[in-house]
Amino acid sequence: KVLEPKEQVFLVGSINGEKHLHNAAPITVDPFPLHPPEPPRTVTILFQPDPEHATKELEDIQSVQFTVRNEKGRAVYNRTTSSPPFSLFAHEKGTFQGASLGTKTPSTQLRRSLQKDGNHHSFLLQGRHTLEAAVLRKGDKDPKVFTVDLKTTNHSSSLLTHPGISGIELEKETSDEWFGSLKEAATKAGIAFGSAICQTPFDLQGTPRCRYGGEGAYQAIVREELAVISPERECKWWFTRTSADLDEIDFTGCDDIFDLAIANKQQARFHTLLWHSDAFYGNIEEWLHAMKAVDKRAQLIGHIEKMVERYRTPKYSNIIAWDVVNEAIDDAQDEAEVRSGGYKLRDSMWHPDLPEYIDLAFVYAHKAGQAADAKHNSTTMPPMKLFYNDYSCESTEGYSGTKSDAVYNLLAGMKRRGVPVAGVGFQSHVNGEYSYYEGVRKNMRRLGELGLEVQFTELDVACGKWGVGAGDDPGYTPCKQSEWTPERELQQAEIYRQFMRVCLEEPNCTGFITWGFVDKSSWLNRGMYSPDWPLLFDSSYKPKQSYLALREELRNHTIAAEKMGRRQ
Repeated sequence: KVLEPKEQVFLVGSINGEKHLHNAAPITVDPFPLHPPEPPRTVTILFQPDPEHATKELEDIQSVQFTVRNEKGRAVYNRTTSSPPFSLFAHEKGTFQGASLGTKTPSTQLRRSLQKDGNHHSFLLQGRHTLEAAVLRKGDKDPKVFTVDLKTTNHSSSLLTHPGISGIELEKETSDEWFGSLKEAATKAGIAFGSAICQTPFDLQGTPRCRYGGEGAYQAIVREELAVISPERECKWWFTRTSADLDEIDFTGCDDIFDLAIANKQQARFHTLLWHSDAFYGNIEEWLHAMKAVDKRAQLIGHIEKMVERYRTPKYSNIIAWDVVNEAIDDAQDEAEVRSGGYKLRDSMWHPDLPEYIDLAFVYAHKAGQAADAKHNSTTMPPMKLFYNDYSCESTEGYSGTKSDAVYNLLAGMKRRGVPVAGVGFQSHVNGEYSYYEGVRKNMRRLGELGLEVQFTELDVACGKWGVGAGDDPGYTPCKQSEWTPERELQQAEIYRQFMRVCLEEPNCTGFITWGFVDKSSWLNRGMYSPDWPLLFDSSYKPKQSYLALREELRNHTIAAEKMGRRQ
């Protein structure tokens, strides 16, 4: 039986060598085949209602009682937990107990020993079992019971195999050297192509954040189609910090992303050292917001120094760009002020308390990079390129015109002051009516005249429509299922194609990064923005027209460049 999304309440979580939850995948069929993760890891099973950000649903849960039954229906294991993440096996301060899969069933004597010890549960997940979760919510007299049958196999694989993908099958190309994947096509065209990804299933407060990172199909696309990966959340303040103690930064999730890039022989982007919205997640606002300006300054500098010290090393020499400051420019700009060369910064936990915080962040990131380079004395590390990143600033035309001018004014001033900024990231969260490509080209060229690179860093093309106005959420009208038609998909593909074309034709455009690659994992399919279909693969991991359009555009560019070279 294939489970509907609302029925997918169990996740299989993979636990790494440090006993941290590494990634997770939903249980999508019943009975469910449990495969030993590759590389070998232990696993646990979690109760997590969908959607990903169902914090209200989690708050309503008073307890979850797990029961594992053998083929005869006898209960062989029980555990009750009352705080998220709701795990089959015990966890404490971010470390999890788990079970090994794919090993032979332990002897009776060993089984008794394991049961008594309580720290090894492999015997529970051998062969066939039924998992029950009795979930008691506030106001309910009796718990609601969820069940799924499990069958362990001895075949190592990704955490969850998916029948819909074993690589992307593409038509045979005329050239024997043509590989077909987006990664190979982009490499041939000389552009850094990739996506933001997620790996860590829960944040530091136990709130679910990444539901699909452990799926075999997800990992296959990451490995086969992306030349560059970027952490969606794992390196942000709210994902690494729970207190003002700079010695207690949790690098686990951030490490996972960059270690995966190393394992896959990929490049990576660091995202991000400072972001105003960190205050709205985790517990950052509780301890940072009330600090005096001098203490905030120390936190800003200390955090940047710690991050750069950890990731500006020969091990992580694959990091090609660093987003230093994210979304500092206010959406509501005074046009007269902008025309005169000014700009307005958004109010945040950094501004106006630290009026110079942007310069400060770039200067100290640069200094920390210089210190790291001197420490390692390594010639393997590329130049440390520091980026400013923002949304609705890619085009000099249309709704982003004034804000793009404000961002330009910010960057021009930084260059005049000698601030070490190397590039600008255009997030480019757009919708299916986008048409301002010549304005994008003009913007790239004027930024290039300042000596700046440009990268698309968070591109997606929504079916829904963004409103016009000030504030973090200027209004969004979601798309209906009936509105997502083959014609809309072709329109979306053409927008992706046009963005890629502009980037390939402008020499200072060096990166093309999407904000996710499979529709079901998009931020637009969390809560009030859903449903949407903004990315390159559908929820079954099949490539969409946008994927094919990008691949074709990259191929055409390469073929044209090769012909031009032969003519010369």
